[in-house]
Amino acid sequence: MSLLVSIETSIQHKGAGTSNLRASDTLENSCHPQAIPYGGSSLMAYVVTVTCIGAKDRSCVEVCPVDCFYDNPNAELNTKYGRPAKGTDVGMLCIHPDECINCGACETECPETAIFEDSGVPDDLKEFVKMNEEATATLSDDQLDDRRVTSR
Repeated sequence: MSLLVSIETSIQHKGAGTSNLRASDTLENSCHPQAIPYGGSSLMAYVVTVTCIGAKDRSCVEVCPVDCFYDNPNAELNTKYGRPAKGTDVGMLCIHPDECINCGACETECPETAIFEDSGVPDDLKEFVKMNEEATATLSDDQLDDRRVTSR
């Protein structure tokens, strides 16, 4: 059931006197980062691509409401794509596809134009969809906590 259908249903029930829907409940429930898992759902995630390598600007992190950005400190990426790191800050940022709520705030904020909705990634950058997913898929909770990049 989509969020919109859920809201409409709740409003219909409220009109009938059977629901106590509050706007704050709706907002809290719709912003849960793992409300709808990425795998197999219609929810899309955003993807960080090649121009983040060597840049890691982090403007995207500042606007992310669910803190779904992770550091992928893989120096081989800098070598493979010919994008030198700034100092010792190697690799790139990645978006955890199961935590992204597809709000799009990061895409417009990125000065490197490195972020795309997964369905809109240019053909020559499609490998980054899998790369974002794999960068977080095998990490333990402790490793995820260590690599999470937040503005706080």
